[in-house]
Amino acid sequence: MKQTVLDVLTLQFMPCHRKRERSLVIKGKQFPVCFRCMSILMGYIAVIPLYILSIAFPIYVAVLLNIPMLIDGYTQLKGWRESSNLLRMVTGLMSGIGQAMFIVTISLYVVRMLQFFI
Repeated sequence: MKQTVLDVLTLQFMPCHRKRERSLVIKGKQFPVCFRCMSILMGYIAVIPLYILSIAFPIYVAVLLNIPMLIDGYTQLKGWRESSNLLRMVTGLMSGIGQAMFIVTISLYVVRMLQFFI
């Protein structure tokens, strides 16, 4: 499937439900993804300073930061409770930062291993 520039700019590649009541709406315009997905993307921005500063974390910290979002999403999916947009945003941001930490830590490890062998 061919992606167009418009698909990328409107975040159509994101597997998001895009429900209006769970998305940021400004002046009647809905953001292309929900609060949780938007916050995950915002958390990914942490890759830049973490990599520039070469900050590595124990992998368990990155995994632990993803657990609240998994619990929030799972309990909502099962109908046990209804999450709020604020909770979706906080847990999504934690998850995005955790994923960024994981990516940077693994990247730094791979770079160090390659430097060792070269």
